[in-house]
Amino acid sequence: MTTETDRPPVEDVIKDMGDDALAETALEIRAEGKRLLDMADHAEFELVSRMVAREATKLDTEHWTGALTPSAPVHSINDEKMMKLRNLVPEEDWRRVRVQPPAPIPHWDKRVLNELAKRGGEVKTLIENATISERGRPKLKLERKE
Repeated sequence: MTTETDRPPVEDVIKDMGDDALAETALEIRAEGKRLLDMADHAEFELVSRMVAREATKLDTEHWTGALTPSAPVHSINDEKMMKLRNLVPEEDWRRVRVQPPAPIPHWDKRVLNELAKRGGEVKTLIENATISERGRPKLKLERKE
């Protein structure tokens, strides 16, 4: 079996590849990686299901040992029922227990700014000077030729 130390660095291999080989690698290896990750997720799900079905918490096979650990509990609260608590506790406790979501962080609506910029003049100049637009790294869409 080839070990990681026997292989040249990935960067060196990539540098020596032609464009066609790079495109092939980008698509095929990504698809294979996704397939392998999906398969790993499915295998783990199946193993956990089997252990749960036989009420096992420990795994001991020829090559593997493991243990199931309980996941964190998920709590859901029935708002309608819980609102009755308001009449049973002091107002101070009610304000502590009934938490309001924080106000949203203010942001600029680019569509509205574009509309305002159409007015021209000082409004347009200010908006243009205050706006920094940068493009991210371009995406490559590859298609195999038939």
